[in-house]
Amino acid sequence: METSTAPGAVCVEPVSSHTSSVAWVSQPAASVSHHATEPGRQQALPLSGVSEGLTYLQPWVETLSSWHASPNRAPLQGNGGALNRTGTQSVQTTRDTSGLAPHPGSSGRALLTPAQRVVFEDLLDIGSPRPTAPQALATDLRAYITEHTAAALSKWTERNLWVGKSLLNTALRCEGQLAADAAQPRNRPLPLATAVGVVVHRAVQLSHTHPGRTPEQYIQASLQGSRTEEAFEAFWTSALEHLQSDLIVQSTSRLVSFLDSVPPLQAAWAPRFEEPLSVKIGPLVLAARPDLVLGRPRPDGRQTMFLCDVKSTDLRDYHFDEAMFYALVATLRYGCAPYRSCVLSLTTVEWTEADVTVDRLWDAAKRVVDGVNRIVEVLTETRGASLLPGHHCTWCPAKATCPAQEAWQMAGQPSDPTPYAIAAAPVTIISPPPKQLVSAPASHGGNEATDDPYAL
Repeated sequence: METSTAPGAVCVEPVSSHTSSVAWVSQPAASVSHHATEPGRQQALPLSGVSEGLTYLQPWVETLSSWHASPNRAPLQGNGGALNRTGTQSVQTTRDTSGLAPHPGSSGRALLTPAQRVVFEDLLDIGSPRPTAPQALATDLRAYITEHTAAALSKWTERNLWVGKSLLNTALRCEGQLAADAAQPRNRPLPLATAVGVVVHRAVQLSHTHPGRTPEQYIQASLQGSRTEEAFEAFWTSALEHLQSDLIVQSTSRLVSFLDSVPPLQAAWAPRFEEPLSVKIGPLVLAARPDLVLGRPRPDGRQTMFLCDVKSTDLRDYHFDEAMFYALVATLRYGCAPYRSCVLSLTTVEWTEADVTVDRLWDAAKRVVDGVNRIVEVLTETRGASLLPGHHCTWCPAKATCPAQEAWQMAGQPSDPTPYAIAAAPVTIISPPPKQLVSAPASHGGNEATDDPYAL
């Protein structure tokens, strides 16, 4: 049975220890600037601390308490804002027949922006029953990856092979770009988009840990902290004033977009920001760093964790695979799967299909096996690299000399680049393959503004 949420508390993983005195969020001032007092008027929200925020949210707490006491309450229905993608549900679900998700009434809804309300109700899906995956799922996934990568990894000469979402995407998209990236120096300058991502991620974290400040204050505090990192300090000190201005303006815009689109985070959800997740399978290390993690693993195996990567761009086809890669790494790391993992677009307030199912985890594991085998074969020069042109050629270091890209360009860049692919181009890795390729600025800076793996 699912444990009911106590009156007045709203949690990602419903618990019974919270009392009615617990407000929905512990720091609303960071994300909500004002609320309605009477028709046609608005009153500024006090920004002096948590106590004012708790008083501010009392009408919603009372609404939730009265709703919880009602015998006719109904659970939330989720995924209203999700993009459709096929995937079968293979998990078992347990349901509390006494009623679940606390649903805010009209007075509570006024506390959220429309975008925040969509994310709260349809994506976080607070209080709905959580599925339970098969007990041996993590063990079976690990065994599958071990068995099907053993032959390739036996040829890897480094101590470990670190694989993150960016390296995996590149290997499966174009092996020529994989080889070209590996031949580049690892200490290349930080691109603007990556620098913006560094600042915004830290500012989002500050908005949770130090509520009640303006977006500009968060950005300035984040800049100060970011300059303690060698790569960012090198970018900042060498950037001209107009580039510094661009960074501040873009960072502020993206922070405000996040605060206005994502509901304030309750402490009971155990929010973590850019939490590093990794799992070691022999010499293979699968690494992920989701922007936001909510919830914690449960002893009973219920899927109660939520993983999210936030983007300021529209959603791309490969974002779904990135989210399921995060889910796979979390499943292998904790022994139980998250209930949802997605990429959220702040541009459209849409997200990739988020439910984590058994079938989707197996698809992610097969994708990892395919990618790891390609990485080892190409970077050890066991065989030539296949070249597949496309819009990713824009940020490829070898685009000026790539025959597949040249042919595709001369044909007018058709949507189907397959006829211009080259099966096995000779590969020479001048510098040794990188020992660690993880989606973080310290190890993989990225090259292109809109598809930078670290850009918010």
